[in-house]
Amino acid sequence: IDLESDSSQYLSVSDSATSSITGDITIEHWIKLETQPAEGSQFAIVEKYPSTTGQRSYITFIEKSGGSMKFGLTISTDGSNGPGSNSGAVTLNTGTWYHLAITRKQSDGNTVFYLNGVNVSSATVSAGNAMFDGTADFNVDKGGFLGYFDGLIDEVRVWNYVRTSTEIADDYAQELNGNETGLVGYWKLNNSPNDLTLNNNNLSNPAN
Repeated sequence: IDLESDSSQYLSVSDSATSSITGDITIEHWIKLETQPAEGSQFAIVEKYPSTTGQRSYITFIEKSGGSMKFGLTISTDGSNGPGSNSGAVTLNTGTWYHLAITRKQSDGNTVFYLNGVNVSSATVSAGNAMFDGTADFNVDKGGFLGYFDGLIDEVRVWNYVRTSTEIADDYAQELNGNETGLVGYWKLNNSPNDLTLNNNNLSNPAN
């Protein structure tokens, strides 16, 4: 999907049991920026994290901070503002495809950031705490909380467990079948917003 930061376009599907992950999680996506966010700003990628507090769960994003590009994850344990972390400085140039993967283990909060299948950093995010089980929609690039994405997003994958570094490295550049164990949402976005898993969390482009 090709998105513009000034268009307010996004893809969305109503809340479901499979997108309301509260424990271990892995989120993967390919991105290709057309512009970078301004200094001190962020672009949302995927989220269940609406602009109004009370139903926030998780959001992945890229940001520019201190002159450097970073990508990160913020979670909420109670539906309000939540803790988060980022990868630290990485190269995310415009016009180039990058694969971003983030894993978080609930028991110890260990959160690991992968760029093109390589572990670039880790952090602790709210050790032991479950993510809030809210009713917010699952969205690709709804910038209600952060800025709208400017560029292309592809191959969005959500898993209900912490994928290993080997698993991520082995298939980040491969299309999946949709029936892989632990894969609860898979949107290839090959001219279709449909979920390739049996959960049928098909995205739509609502009026905005």
